[in-house]
Amino acid sequence: MLETFFNNSQSVSLSLSKTVFGCKAVLIISVLFLSCKKKDSDIPSSSITLEVFVNHHNVPVKEATVYLKSNTESFPGKDISVYDKSLATNAEGVAVFSTLLSGNFYLYSLGFDGQDSVVGSLPVILTNDMLNKTHRVNLLVSE
Repeated sequence: MLETFFNNSQSVSLSLSKTVFGCKAVLIISVLFLSCKKKDSDIPSSSITLEVFVNHHNVPVKEATVYLKSNTESFPGKDISVYDKSLATNAEGVAVFSTLLSGNFYLYSLGFDGQDSVVGSLPVILTNDMLNKTHRVNLLVSE
């Protein structure tokens, strides 16, 4: 009987140790996860707005998709999955990318001008002197 008591007590003690260890692990993981949250100071207070006018023979292409790739100086290709952001143009053929930082970008656009499918691309360099301003570019597309 005494042997049964010790075995049960060891089992309870071992079970309690596992529970305490598990709680500590959950607490540590929670603290690490919460500490990864972006602070307000990590969000840039200055940024650049990029206004892209998509046109074919000076006619706006509405509902064209404009893809934006960051940190590149050369055309990333036609695979749209490699691009970082995408927007559709409005009725005036304009897509507006906001909160961009300075750097090298590439734009790629696909659309329909009412008669034909059109495509175009354009490298864009945004510089620090453009911060808190809107930079406008024409993205010419063709068949």
